Amino acid sequence: MYRIQTQPVRPGPTELEEEIRLYMRLYLTQRVWFISQAVVELIDALIGHPEFDGTPEQRCGFIRLAGIWRCIAWIDRCTQTQAAGYENSQEE
Repeated sequence: MYRIQTQPVRPGPTELEEEIRLYMRLYLTQRVWFISQAVVELIDALIGHPEFDGTPEQRCGFIRLAGIWRCIAWIDRCTQTQAAGYENSQEE
């Protein structure tokens, strides 16, 4: 039997925007760091998508939005890992 290997379907800009909205709504109900990190990764994927033809204002808005969510993800990760009992492993 032969297996046909296919490339995974790459979501278009519209699908990425829908996923961004979905994850943002999900974050409002479950504030965990990996959801906020997923928002950042989806925004980065949208900005870098070859078919995304947003205006400069839209691109700038998404870049700012990614920065905000990057901060949220960092804060969430720090607070949630400390609350779980993990120590910061940096040595001084």
